[in-house]
Amino acid sequence: MEQNKEAVYLINNERYLHLRENDMGVGFATYNKVTGEPLESGQISEKNLPPDGRNAIAAARNWYLFELSDDDRKAIQLESVKILETIPQAGIGRRRIWEPETIPPDIRLINSYYDDLHRIPDGGVIQVDYPDGRSFTSRLEYLDDYHFDMGGLGNVFHICQFAEVMERNGADYYPEIQTQDDAGAWELGGKGYIAIQSTDEGWDYTIYHSDYSVLDGGQVDAPELTIQEVREQILEARHMEKRAAAVAGLRCGHGKDRRSRRTGTEPATLYAGKAGGVGWRKKKNAIPRSAVLPGVGKRGMFMNFNSEELMLMVL
Repeated sequence: MEQNKEAVYLINNERYLHLRENDMGVGFATYNKVTGEPLESGQISEKNLPPDGRNAIAAARNWYLFELSDDDRKAIQLESVKILETIPQAGIGRRRIWEPETIPPDIRLINSYYDDLHRIPDGGVIQVDYPDGRSFTSRLEYLDDYHFDMGGLGNVFHICQFAEVMERNGADYYPEIQTQDDAGAWELGGKGYIAIQSTDEGWDYTIYHSDYSVLDGGQVDAPELTIQEVREQILEARHMEKRAAAVAGLRCGHGKDRRSRRTGTEPATLYAGKAGGVGWRKKKNAIPRSAVLPGVGKRGMFMNFNSEELMLMVL
């Protein structure tokens, strides 16, 4: 997965956090969502970031949220940098004129009156919530300024067409919220399930067939990532990101808050799991087996979720 050098996060639906890598680490600035007023700015030293440089933006985000911010609520949503274009101090408008190559394409989420609601980076993930309680997430791919592919399987929408469909169905749609949960499970578009659980070094995951037998599993050594970011890395590495959103997308069942794993005073709590960066390692004996397995959360062991537990997690 390509490493981002810049990102904007909407924090608690109140302020934007703008992060951009530089020679000294990662610079940050925050802005009021409604007024655009600059709130704070500063520098996150490279000594507080992964030593190999991987996932620096995610680590800097965590450092800001858990070391520099005093807000207990941590609702995080990834936005496009273009969401800051109307704020002069952010410099995005100036860069679009003089450095357009530094501004990647994005996808506008609008209402049927063409009012901007959110701006999603190309490849970003949105969540759709229906009034009856159903929800799904899907990755969006930029086609042009007015069209996107939902799920990467030829489900092409005009941005206004998508807004009208959502409004007719009474659905809410927004960038997926990144959580501090340490366990979760998702239904993969009717094709099976994925369950993820945190460990001291990062994350363990298990992928199940639709009959709850185990397909595969492994580890992601990147504790600085959220569980949603880990899910996307796993699916992309297995070329499942398109299939996963083809039918019903992914539904998350949240586990407990994993904030304690990322709020220690030692900068190492934000480092990657090992010096080599994000590590993808195949589990030994990763063959289909019963979903009722020993060794919950142990490194190199499949997680012990039976069919009833998986169903409860995705409800």
